Amino acid sequence: MKFQKGREENSTSVHGHIESNGTIKGGKYLVDSEGFIKAVSNNELRRSGSQNPQELIATLKEAEQGIKRRLKEANVALNSHVDAKVAADCTLDVGQLVDIVNDIDLVTKRAHANLVKPVQNLSVEEYEEQIKNANKTLLALRSGKQKGVPAPTPEQLETAAKEHEVLVNYLKEQMALAVVCRDSKQHISTINSYKNLCLQIANLKNDPKPERSAPRVDKQREFALQCVNEISPSPITMQDLVQMRLILIKTANRFAPPYNYTKRLKTKYTVHIDKIVQQNEARLTIYGTRANVDACAEFLQGLDKAHCMKMDMATFKRLVPDMKKFETDFQVLAGYFNGALDVIGPGKHVDCAFKFVESKLNPESTQAVVSSIKELDENAHKQELNYFVSKALGSRFRHLTRELEFEYQVQIMLQQSPKEQIGHAYITGSDTAQVQEAAQELVKLADFMGIQTIEDMTPTDIDYIFSDECKRRFGSNSACVIRHKAGAVIVGPRDHLPIFVERLYRLLQLRNAKYKEFPIPLEKAGAITDTQLNAIQDWTGAIIEYRKSNKECICLVYGDDEQQEECIRQLNDMLRSHVSVKVRLTPAQFAVLAGTRHRLQEYEREFSLAIQIENECDLLICGTKERVDDCVSAITEFKSTVISLDKTSLESVSITGEFYASFEFKSGQAGIIIGKGGSTKNEIIEKSGLWDIIFRRDSNGGDIVVLHGDKAAISAALDHITQLLPSGLNNVLNKREERSNVESPTPRGHYDAYSSKNSFIRKLSSRTRSVTKEREKSDRDSAFSFEEESFPSL
Repeated sequence: MKFQKGREENSTSVHGHIESNGTIKGGKYLVDSEGFIKAVSNNELRRSGSQNPQELIATLKEAEQGIKRRLKEANVALNSHVDAKVAADCTLDVGQLVDIVNDIDLVTKRAHANLVKPVQNLSVEEYEEQIKNANKTLLALRSGKQKGVPAPTPEQLETAAKEHEVLVNYLKEQMALAVVCRDSKQHISTINSYKNLCLQIANLKNDPKPERSAPRVDKQREFALQCVNEISPSPITMQDLVQMRLILIKTANRFAPPYNYTKRLKTKYTVHIDKIVQQNEARLTIYGTRANVDACAEFLQGLDKAHCMKMDMATFKRLVPDMKKFETDFQVLAGYFNGALDVIGPGKHVDCAFKFVESKLNPESTQAVVSSIKELDENAHKQELNYFVSKALGSRFRHLTRELEFEYQVQIMLQQSPKEQIGHAYITGSDTAQVQEAAQELVKLADFMGIQTIEDMTPTDIDYIFSDECKRRFGSNSACVIRHKAGAVIVGPRDHLPIFVERLYRLLQLRNAKYKEFPIPLEKAGAITDTQLNAIQDWTGAIIEYRKSNKECICLVYGDDEQQEECIRQLNDMLRSHVSVKVRLTPAQFAVLAGTRHRLQEYEREFSLAIQIENECDLLICGTKERVDDCVSAITEFKSTVISLDKTSLESVSITGEFYASFEFKSGQAGIIIGKGGSTKNEIIEKSGLWDIIFRRDSNGGDIVVLHGDKAAISAALDHITQLLPSGLNNVLNKREERSNVESPTPRGHYDAYSSKNSFIRKLSSRTRSVTKEREKSDRDSAFSFEEESFPSL
């Protein structure tokens, strides 16, 4: 038989190798019709001789079911942990188990030999996405609506359709191979798990010793003993080594990288710690002497809080000399991780430690702090309080306890125990006399509070009482409603408590009463504010529930007939007296309003009206005519302080005080002024004396920059900005009449999705790439570079 390299058509697959007598045995070759053997790649050889992909999947599935059936008939639990009992229950001997393992090896070997992989190592979803993108590109070409691309001719469309068909057929073929590979790997993985199961059972049948894990445990203890002796001043024996297991929940993440608290605890308590840190818990095993293990365990069991404070390295270095004393005094562990000071320990210790750090960083602070836990315990005063009073003092009446803290220079911590239904107040400070006086005042404040329990309520009433709408109406600095089991508890001054109870019952009665609807036109919806609704409710005694959607605005009025009629009359009077005025702003003026915190909210509070933002730079002002006119006048006066340097030079500005100077950059140029993390911006503000620099993206694609300050500061800032820009400020300013999108060449390294370099569809797709920034490039970089690595077979 002749041998020749090259490819021929009409070839057939021949299995075996050629002997001296001309016969073929073993192996696999491709032979054409004339008897010539082709030199082919391994992939082509595998494609020609492999079985049908569906037959391969069916073979693997049948083998998996057969092995599973054989193991079940032998009383083998497939999903259980293999131990001596499972091995004893198995009716197969070692030889039969080995036969099953050999069968599994044969099946997997044949599957790997016949498995044909796609050319690209992509998932099925990625192939589907490529097909979807190719279809979208062809549809866009046929529609002729691609931006910046002329409509293709019929001949060009026909060429594009043929190329699209070739590409899609190729992708579908590759996707089918990817599906077969995915399913085959799943079946092979399951079969291999059965193989491991058989091997484990066979090993247990050969060596049926029940205590196989004992040597491993001994090795763990020997390793722990070795680690403890390395750091211990005096060696200990295996008899002295004890171990204790703990599970931490609240501070579990502090025992995983980058935190080094585990290493610190080993050195501090002379112990060895094995840890398993999971998502929500940390399992720790402590080895050492009895005293050291107990001390370490006591500290770990008290770790119920971890807190961090953002701090730069320079500030932390100021605290490093006192850090060891700091940890000893407050009985905590501290470290510097991820740009922050991190502290773990008991909750009370951590709070006091951070207050001490804040006092060190801010010497002017007048807040009372303690310098150690010992001082805290000596000066601390524990006061028992009613459970509901303690809860109210920690929420609604927290401002009252803060007044006591400020007056007596103490710290008050409130804790409640729901199980025992009791509350405690911990009062600490540097002066024992002040602590005692603060405790007496706190007791007087608690005695001043009264409690009223309301139990005759349905679940619907409970849900309504604690809804946001009822909290807003019942909200008061003189009363607090607390949910308790199937009822509610009102806490407030004893003298006014009956008034609050009556008011709450009235809210429930009006809630169940029939309401009246008061529709509001959408164009007047801005005239309704929460302040005005609260005033009408307080005046009439009715309850108003305001609902607004994209289609309508409705006020639901609750109360008796007289209250509802009076409330609706006042709503009508309010709408008749209200007007809406639209104010147009320039992008720079809107940038100042949007960049200045609470500017619009201040206008609303000052003039008691509503301001809405419409479109991009339009303000809709709603309210009474007098207040709207005053607000429009204030906004007009503000607009006169915003100067555009694109139209007016700084020398011609006659404003003597502060004003806003705006100019526009081309897209992406504003980042030069901002700098990394705002460093350049802060430097400009510091050197020029500006109040602020405001940035905002314009709808036309440019960046608006607004400088806030007086004329001298703005002039100095412009000089500094000019030095930062390599081409000068005038060449970077984005004039509206010169604004245009310039196409840039496609960057190197782009791999197209089509086969031919001269493809018409390739030329059109390359013209529709997103516009990139212009940069100085070499001739090589500015050229097109397409490679055919994506579809080598095409």
